Amino acid sequence: MEEVRKREDNLNESSQQVKVREDSLRQKEERIEELEEALRESVQITAEREMVLAQEEAARTHTEKQMEELLAAMGKVKLELESMQAKLSSTQQSLAEKEAHLITLRAERRKHLEEVLEMKQEALLAAISEKDANIALLELSSSKKKKTQDEVAMLKREKDSLVQQLKQQTQNRMKLMADNYEAEHLKASSRSEQTNHKPSPDQDDEEGIWA
Repeated sequence: MEEVRKREDNLNESSQQVKVREDSLRQKEERIEELEEALRESVQITAEREMVLAQEEAARTHTEKQMEELLAAMGKVKLELESMQAKLSSTQQSLAEKEAHLITLRAERRKHLEEVLEMKQEALLAAISEKDANIALLELSSSKKKKTQDEVAMLKREKDSLVQQLKQQTQNRMKLMADNYEAEHLKASSRSEQTNHKPSPDQDDEEGIWA
């Protein structure tokens, strides 16, 4: 009986040991499964991060390429702008030279016009004096013929027409002198404002004087 009890005890002890081993093995298997799951999650997370990094790298490369293209375009625009500025400066200088030449020509034209008006006035004065002389000769004549009276009336009408022309020419000359003064004033002002290249406003007024 003693021996049987020992065997039973041994069997129980062995059974307990097996049970302990089974529990330990089951725990190890569960742990392995947990680790495998964690590993799978880690691999998935790593793959996702690598994908995100790859996308960010592609986006960065694309942005750098766009920046290079933009810098190249800006450099081209800068060169074109410098070329345009050089052309503009040359054009402005040429325009200033032409304007100065135009001012000189207008001054010469006004001077010539003033001389012409002066000659017209002198011619009108001479014609008026001639008419006065003819009228005086006819009026001093003792002849009372109708023909003589008609000639005197005609000469007086012609004289009146000449006087009106002389008045008009005098007004034109006075206006031209005023325009010349204004033009000289504008010319002096334009020297201090080289950026203003507008034509002189007296051009149209001068053309009207010839009428």
